[in-house]
Amino acid sequence: MKFKKDKGYVGIDITVSILLIVVIIPTIAGMIFNINKSNNSIKRKTQASSIAAAVMENAKILTYDGDDNNFLTNVYNGIRSQYNGKIVGTPSAISNENWEENGESFTAPTGTINIEISDVLYQLKTSLRDENEKKVLRAKVEYKVGNDNESITLKTVFILK
Repeated sequence: MKFKKDKGYVGIDITVSILLIVVIIPTIAGMIFNINKSNNSIKRKTQASSIAAAVMENAKILTYDGDDNNFLTNVYNGIRSQYNGKIVGTPSAISNENWEENGESFTAPTGTINIEISDVLYQLKTSLRDENEKKVLRAKVEYKVGNDNESITLKTVFILK
């Protein structure tokens, strides 16, 4: 019995190949996109955390002299020297601004500095507020990931004696 040799491709072979390519390539591309987006998000959140932690570290080495504006100015001077060359624009003067946290609104002395690291703009806002014989220092860092605005807030408490 003689069998004919296969010469070429049958229509079903081509259809299955095209179908696999149409399904697999976009799936892989989507996975790569999501991995890159997650990676960028993690990098930016880490940098934002580092900036907020720097505020806390600068505040801990300072002595609170009873003047909120002076204290925040000294904290910001430490940040300016630490991120020298990465400050964008002129840091705002310390002024009272409205804050919202956990559904609560309050007004506190606040300053803002914009810091640019690796083409990413981080906006640092810091406030100092009286709470039951304590001063609470908040550092909020806002940044973008894609089209989304993200932020991280750290706070520390200073007990006044």
